[in-house]
Amino acid sequence: MTACMQCVNNKDLEQFIPMLIDTMQNPIKVPDCVHKLAATTFVQAVEAPTLSIMVPLLVRGLRHDNTTAIKRKASVIIENMAKLVDNPLDAVPFLPNLLPGLEKVANEVAEPECRSVDARAA
Repeated sequence: MTACMQCVNNKDLEQFIPMLIDTMQNPIKVPDCVHKLAATTFVQAVEAPTLSIMVPLLVRGLRHDNTTAIKRKASVIIENMAKLVDNPLDAVPFLPNLLPGLEKVANEVAEPECRSVDARAA
């Protein structure tokens, strides 16, 4: 798994690769992983390999049971990364996975701030 992750040339994610692998193997760690990633400032262009690692985690974050904070943080990460996608074709394959989760959060979460963040990410 580590060798596969090394194909991602995004320096912003480099330090998180061990944690991302651990979270993929232990989904109970999704909230902690989303929390740590939300505290990161992403500055490097986001390409398909980066999205292939991040989208499964973010989808889990959006689906996280009754935890509005994690859903909000996942939405913030999605919004920030979307701004860094230079080639929209890199994001197209991942939209069917992300958009339903974003729409569900926007329609079901009671907290107005979370809905606002989610709407910007969608």
